[in-house]
Amino acid sequence: MPASDHARFEKNSLVLQVRGGKAVLPARDVEQVYDCRMADPVAHGDEAFHIVLARTEFFLLGPFLDGGLGAIDALKAFRPEIPVASRFVGRVPFRYRQRGWLRLFPIPGAGRGPIGDLTSFDLTSGGGEDE
Repeated sequence: MPASDHARFEKNSLVLQVRGGKAVLPARDVEQVYDCRMADPVAHGDEAFHIVLARTEFFLLGPFLDGGLGAIDALKAFRPEIPVASRFVGRVPFRYRQRGWLRLFPIPGAGRGPIGDLTSFDLTSGGGEDE
C-alpha cells in the first residue's frame, strides 16, 4: 500500500486515511469486528485482515495497511464488549483490492463501503469467538 495509506485509533475513533481521503468511525458506532482470512490461502495468501462493521457501513483494513493491526487492537481494548468473529472471505471485489499491480490479485486493500457490499465478499464463518 502507498505509504500515505494508514489506520490509527485516536480520540475514541477508528481513523482510515486512504488515497488522500480520511474516514472516521467513532468506536461507539462499531457493532462488530471480523477477523478475516481468505478462504483459499494457497491461492490468495494467509495474511489476516479485518472488517469493522457499523450500522450502515464497514471499514476494510487489509493485511498490509500501515497501522491496521494496532488500530484494531486499540479499538478492541477501548471497547472490549464489541463482538469479534472469525470469517473466511471467498472473494474480494475489485474496488476493495489493494491498489497497484496487486489489484489483479484478490488481496484486500483498505477503504470503506456500504454494508450491503459485504454480500459480494462471500463471507463464511471461520469458527471464531462470537459467531
